[in-house]
Amino acid sequence: MKKTPWIITAILAVFLIVVTQNNQELKKERTQAQQEVQALEKDQENQEHRPSEASSTDTIHEEAGDAAEQFVEAYFEYERNPIQEEVQPYVTDQLMKDLSFEDTAGAGEYEGESVESNVQELEVYYGDYSSSTQTLFITFTNDLSFDGVPSDAKSLLKVEMIEENGEWKADSMEFNQY
Repeated sequence: MKKTPWIITAILAVFLIVVTQNNQELKKERTQAQQEVQALEKDQENQEHRPSEASSTDTIHEEAGDAAEQFVEAYFEYERNPIQEEVQPYVTDQLMKDLSFEDTAGAGEYEGESVESNVQELEVYYGDYSSSTQTLFITFTNDLSFDGVPSDAKSLLKVEMIEENGEWKADSMEFNQY
């Protein structure tokens, strides 16, 4: 029976040593966390007082999106075929060479048949940009009617816009329909 108090004392001593060590470790972790928080607060304060690294000319260009919408409507909304003069203001000379303005409804096997194209559900998404360029991803539903028979196609355009003489124009495009 005399061993019981010694065993209890030894267990309590071991317990106190373990608790003391854990307490010291927690104090170290708390001190480190406080130092990290202070460093982060100091960094944040420095960033708030530092001028922005991105210049005002290096931002997403919403004007490019507006011009791209006008281009899509000019090129994909037509009767018989797109009208070159309506598309010209929204594209560079390079892209103009790549676009088709042929009168498919009045040539060869389609002669006398009507073709109509309309744009619905037009959405513009902004991608990479620089001070004078903007990549856009455009989705829309292309409502088509060929000799009175309607159909629609989900369309996706990737358009590279550039600023040319103060105006945004489509310089290249990738087009897919599903």
